Amino acid sequence: MRTLSTAGCPRRVLGTVLIGMFVTANMSLLAGCAGGPAGDPVVEAPAPSAVGDWVLVSIGGEVPAAMAAPRRAPTLRLGADLAVSGFAGVNQYRGALSAPSEGGVFEVGPLASTRMAGPPESNRLESRFVAALSGARTWSIEDGSLVLRGAEELRFEAGSSAAR
Repeated sequence: MRTLSTAGCPRRVLGTVLIGMFVTANMSLLAGCAGGPAGDPVVEAPAPSAVGDWVLVSIGGEVPAAMAAPRRAPTLRLGADLAVSGFAGVNQYRGALSAPSEGGVFEVGPLASTRMAGPPESNRLESRFVAALSGARTWSIEDGSLVLRGAEELRFEAGSSAAR
């Protein structure tokens, strides 16, 4: 059995060769998953992604009055790195998904937030939103809207979660 000697081989060249071998091997594996004659598995397109910025349009099927004021609707930013952040109605919040999934399962870990005071109706909206977000267990994309379900349904439309 012969072994490959790397003596005298520049690291950059060796790294390029190893990366090339890895990419070639993985592309060969993926090509085998593309399907073929009848009976062979076919790889389906992934579910629509929830990663991005979302603005709340309803909670529990209703639009709370506190959301009527300009730029007062809670927001949600879902990052590809599993980060969760946004505006809750009065305060900014941040956390992480603790159960990542391509579709179906949704679970937010503990949330940290700023501690500003706001009008009573905005405080009630924030409390309800944070409880519903923390209690959400499933997600789906329906007609372009992100829908989180748990004790209460949260429905979002694509939009900006920039600081309010």
